[in-house]
Amino acid sequence: YATVVDSTSFSDILLTDSIGHNPGILTASTWFRRLARVNCKLDWVGAAVSNVIKITVDPTSVGGTISGTATITYGSSTGTMTLSGKTGVIQRWERKVNTGSWTNITNTNATYSESPTSACTMYYRVYVKSGVCSEAYSDVFTVTVNKKDLSITADNKTKVYDGLIYSPFTVSYSGFITGEDYTALGGTLAFGGTSASATDIGTYTIIASGQTSNNYEISYYNGSLLINCAPVVNVVNNVNSGFGSLRNAIANVCDNGTITFASGVDGQTISLTSAALNIDKKITLNNSLHTTGISITGSCDNITINAAKSLTLATNSKVTVIGAIKNNAGVTGLVLNSGASLIQNTVALPATVKRELNNKWHLIGSPFAQSAGATISNITPVGGSTQIKLYTNGTAWSASTTYYMQPLIGYAVCPNITFTASLSGNLYSNPIPTMAYALPLIYTGTSASQSWNLIANPFTSYLNWNLLGKTNVSTTLYLWDNTLSPGLAPSTTATYFRTYNATNGVGVPAGTLPYIAPMQGFFVKASYTSPKLSIPPTARAHSTASFYKEATNTEILVRLKTETETAIDELVVCKSADAKNAFEEFDSEKMLNAMPIEMYTQTPGGEKLIINTINKTNIIIPIGITIANGSKAKITAFGLESAEQVYLEDRLKGKLISLYENTAYEFDFSSEAILGRFFIRFGDINAPLSVSDVKVYTNDHELNIIAQTGEEIQQVEVYSLTGACVYSSKLAGSNVFNSILDLSADIYLVRVKTSLATQNVKVNWK
Repeated sequence: YATVVDSTSFSDILLTDSIGHNPGILTASTWFRRLARVNCKLDWVGAAVSNVIKITVDPTSVGGTISGTATITYGSSTGTMTLSGKTGVIQRWERKVNTGSWTNITNTNATYSESPTSACTMYYRVYVKSGVCSEAYSDVFTVTVNKKDLSITADNKTKVYDGLIYSPFTVSYSGFITGEDYTALGGTLAFGGTSASATDIGTYTIIASGQTSNNYEISYYNGSLLINCAPVVNVVNNVNSGFGSLRNAIANVCDNGTITFASGVDGQTISLTSAALNIDKKITLNNSLHTTGISITGSCDNITINAAKSLTLATNSKVTVIGAIKNNAGVTGLVLNSGASLIQNTVALPATVKRELNNKWHLIGSPFAQSAGATISNITPVGGSTQIKLYTNGTAWSASTTYYMQPLIGYAVCPNITFTASLSGNLYSNPIPTMAYALPLIYTGTSASQSWNLIANPFTSYLNWNLLGKTNVSTTLYLWDNTLSPGLAPSTTATYFRTYNATNGVGVPAGTLPYIAPMQGFFVKASYTSPKLSIPPTARAHSTASFYKEATNTEILVRLKTETETAIDELVVCKSADAKNAFEEFDSEKMLNAMPIEMYTQTPGGEKLIINTINKTNIIIPIGITIANGSKAKITAFGLESAEQVYLEDRLKGKLISLYENTAYEFDFSSEAILGRFFIRFGDINAPLSVSDVKVYTNDHELNIIAQTGEEIQQVEVYSLTGACVYSSKLAGSNVFNSILDLSADIYLVRVKTSLATQNVKVNWK
């Protein structure tokens, strides 16, 4: 056999007398022939030659690469796209629009072009096949088809808030293609024709939006061409109309859009003339960054909400409406998101009020005049449940027995999941805006578990506790804060309340303020018979947070915080020239219970206080701390506003710490801890002690005596009531004494002689 790859020059394949030949794998087309000779001949001269046969080998198919213009404008051609680098014959071109399927293009040329029928993303590829080999595809070439720019021209330019206004004006535009979507500031352009005219200054506005003088973004609303129907419009002044006004913003914001307010509008009053603010869209007002918000006043209905439209106050927004609100859309027409504050005087105003609730305990109330507007079911999430507690004023907690939440009454609720409760009805408001709500309270006695009343803010705005009328009611406000102890249920004997005293303007923990949030429940304590709480509309206010600090002439001497790894508690000692050292309205009781940690000061009369106001500082104030034995704890001092020297005295360890120099003191609360360990002292640490201060306690057959640091206990004697001395001991160099005594249950007289004085104290031995 002989083989060749170019059909002219053969090479030998010695196969002797074989009839057949298998050439194996071929990588190129190859020709074959056979030669035959007589055995006796020594060469191939004159040999017989067969016919020539060709085996054709097709090359591997290669799809190649498409090149062309990657970005075009809708209405234009793609330009020529060219396929190069292929191996094989082009069978067809294929296209895909956006995320659709591939479709065939009847074209077998190496070039192709077309005009896309929409603004979209086009994908192209070519199908190639070489002989009998498997087919191959080229790479995918992408052409982005952008929306066609509209060319807009207008006349009679007049400067207006964020951009330009034209009134009267004629707007003409070209380049619009019927059926094509144009995304604009206000949404989708969906109109035909070539021009629109307008004479209403409040309807048509053009905002340059960073584009050239003849290119503006436009949209279509309510049958009219709107140039700048913006999703967000900013109000920059308090004028009735025109540049930066609220009226102009309402006219130009898109349906479901938001109106924001510049910082300079905070606290401003918008005085309306002629017509009310007409809400003919679904819009949201957002001035959540304001401190006092905006006021709207005028001689007419200040706001009219049309049927099927809505006005929503965004979270933490603050709006005061001096006149009336006319709501023709019912409860869905006026929506207050959680934390929004609205002051208004319209009687029976339909509205929806929302409150965000996590899966912890909350104290809340109803802002509606009609009981049907605030059902218990409104605060139960879909597919979930809510625990509900009622408080029998003057007594204790009880199980829920009502279906409706009544105005002015507080409720404790705990949903099993986090959600936003939505309550609807007619808002609570007096026919006479200056009339106060007079709420009779319960007084049942003076013990710690009696005379507490759970109230709720009936307004959709904050209430200033300082401005509420209080007849035979403590001046102290107690607000449950579930962030202080999220796992606990509220109780009138719980530690985790924010406390604010209206007499001296002091709150605990630091940052607690006199503002009661909308729908917020709160505790007050009746102090005498016929107690009454008056809530005048003049007490309504706006705030940037749930609590707000007021200026006060009360001097903060020190704030103390006690904390362990699991809990924290706080108290404050302050000074006022009008205060007394005994318990009074300047002081606030501590709401106590067997909590993980408790801290309080104690008056000479034994009252336990969270806010202790004194009129002089030449006294020693005992601090009560309750922590589980064996705990490691820390006392931290802050809020040191006074020039007074303030010291923390640890009598058990004989230490006197300057809180100005060392604001934190760590200690072990071990089994040796006894009552009367910690004290607050004021004045000069180097001044000699002149007054004895000794505390005597008994605890489980143990006699405990602690004198102040620097006062040495010299002798301890215990006498029975008959005068017999049953115990005597002399000491030296210590201010702490404790000893277990084997005494029978009775009353004894303990005589303590110190380096400053001798004191006699009666103790009840149990």
